[in-house]
Amino acid sequence: MTPISEITALTLKTNILIVGGAYAGLAAINQFRKRLDSNFSDSNDKKISLTLVEPRAGFLNILGIPKCIVNPEFARNQYITFERFPYLQFDKVYSIDKKMQQQLQEERTKPQPFELDFIHGKINYLDEKSATFTLTGGKEKSKIDFDYVILASGRSRQWPSTPNAFNIEYFMKEMNDTHKKISESNTISIIGAGAVGIELAGEIKAEFPEKSVNLIHPHPSFPPEPLSEEFQDKVKKGLEDAGVNLLLNSRIDREFGNGNLQTTDGEFIESDLNYWCTSHKNNIDFLSEEICSFLTAKKDLAVNEYLQVADTDIVLPNVFATGDLVDLDVIKSAGWALHMGPIAADNIINLIMGEEPNSKLPDVSLWEKNIALAVGNGEIISGNGNTVEINNSDYVEIYKDYGLNRCLEMLEAELRE
Repeated sequence: MTPISEITALTLKTNILIVGGAYAGLAAINQFRKRLDSNFSDSNDKKISLTLVEPRAGFLNILGIPKCIVNPEFARNQYITFERFPYLQFDKVYSIDKKMQQQLQEERTKPQPFELDFIHGKINYLDEKSATFTLTGGKEKSKIDFDYVILASGRSRQWPSTPNAFNIEYFMKEMNDTHKKISESNTISIIGAGAVGIELAGEIKAEFPEKSVNLIHPHPSFPPEPLSEEFQDKVKKGLEDAGVNLLLNSRIDREFGNGNLQTTDGEFIESDLNYWCTSHKNNIDFLSEEICSFLTAKKDLAVNEYLQVADTDIVLPNVFATGDLVDLDVIKSAGWALHMGPIAADNIINLIMGEEPNSKLPDVSLWEKNIALAVGNGEIISGNGNTVEINNSDYVEIYKDYGLNRCLEMLEAELRE
């Protein structure tokens, strides 16, 4: 591997650009590894190049953030640095973080028929053929040309639900600082009773039972996903049993410097510390005007069954979208992202080999919508179609680490120490 630091502007070229190194991005790399090993291992042709662009120097299981915030020891295991993944042996690393470069630098344990590079940074602009990027902590813009791209940049929420962390040290500082703020506060208010707000309120109350925890929501029912009343009722009861104060039909109009809140009806809510869980946005600000023309009203990308960005008339054959970015009638989840990454990778390999895409999304209309939530009283409420359960044994096991081991199994990642 060639460590590169003190970088100004760069001009790079890659066959396949992967934007985002979380669930879908890593799943795609793993599938490329398997397909390229089997299809190109005996080839004397030039190696296919893959380039991963990710602002973090590791994989963060974002599902576990509600518990990470209140339990720093739990948090430490939820951020996995890239060098622990056996198939993330990078040929080149572009970064201004010398320590991170040294951590990722290693000799290959065996030759492989592709080149894998890592850009520790974020995309500023991307069209069908090229992208500009800035390294994490840097200012200079560089350019990379590509033949194919997988968009796996996910979505962001308000801090701390989406941490700023670009490495494990910064992540742990964020989690420790947040834990300290909660421990020093008497009343903590969570604004927004979506899945993240529910689990954050539940985890704070479970870890700090002596604290007063408010969950504030502008509507009479929650969560907002298309779920049964039975599921919503069980979630509500679980939170109440845990001791969370539910303030429904309350829309916050103002947050004061001391933490107190005022509703649009003029009522005051005493609070010391507030976390907003009211919105999320797809990470698509870098997309060109042409690619943005495929966005729906909800700012999701329209795709065909092969995950190529497409509408009824036009297909962008070399641009693939995955995970939260995709316009799909499902409850967005890590599981769906882990499923989509390999589909996109398979279809790109087929195109490189001169074949047609043949890996398809399943017919989601045949799948029942499912969700599970930890509500803070030791209960996991799960809904699978019309079936609602409390502490289903599979979900209880998954929630021991908020799905981390299940994700690693799907990524086929036997982590190195």
